[in-house]
Amino acid sequence: MELCYKCREEEKPQRERNRESYLKRKYNISNEIYQKLLNKQEGLCAICRGNNNGKILVVDHDHSSGKARGLLCTKCNVIVGILEVDKFATTKALDYLLKWQTETAA
Repeated sequence: MELCYKCREEEKPQRERNRESYLKRKYNISNEIYQKLLNKQEGLCAICRGNNNGKILVVDHDHSSGKARGLLCTKCNVIVGILEVDKFATTKALDYLLKWQTETAA
């Protein structure tokens, strides 16, 4: 059941407090720092420069240090996560795509 506009507006301050708490707990940054990153990136993903279909950009962070690196769209965040696990995934994927392209062109 969807809330009426008035109810959503009344819940807004609570959602903002929850977001501030989440950013601080998970990434050790404030909403102010998030907004500065967002402004610096002109509201776009740091990698593909997309707007994440209007959704909030994800905080990309180094999993070993916990330090925030930038804001990414969901797709780029998944890719970076995979690359952190397997540093050679990019080369493997590129080789695969080039091989497939070469085979289909022949």
